[in-house]
Amino acid sequence: MAELPIHRAALVVITVPSLEDIKALVSILREIGYDAKIMAVARSQKDAVELERLGIYRVINPYYFAFEEIVKEFVSHAGAKG
Repeated sequence: MAELPIHRAALVVITVPSLEDIKALVSILREIGYDAKIMAVARSQKDAVELERLGIYRVINPYYFAFEEIVKEFVSHAGAKG
């Protein structure tokens, strides 16, 4: 990764599924002196909390957003039958 022109990037987005791999990539980025924004995709709320503790600029949990939409749909259907 040190050979990539990463220092020119204003934002790095990490989408690998493994929390440990994300943490390793963040560590490498910081070791090579990357100091711009890092965004990561979490696979659970627990992972999201851990990534936020690393100081990642933005953590996205698509499963959480999907869950919110499912709940909204359920509530709208449950209300219509009541």
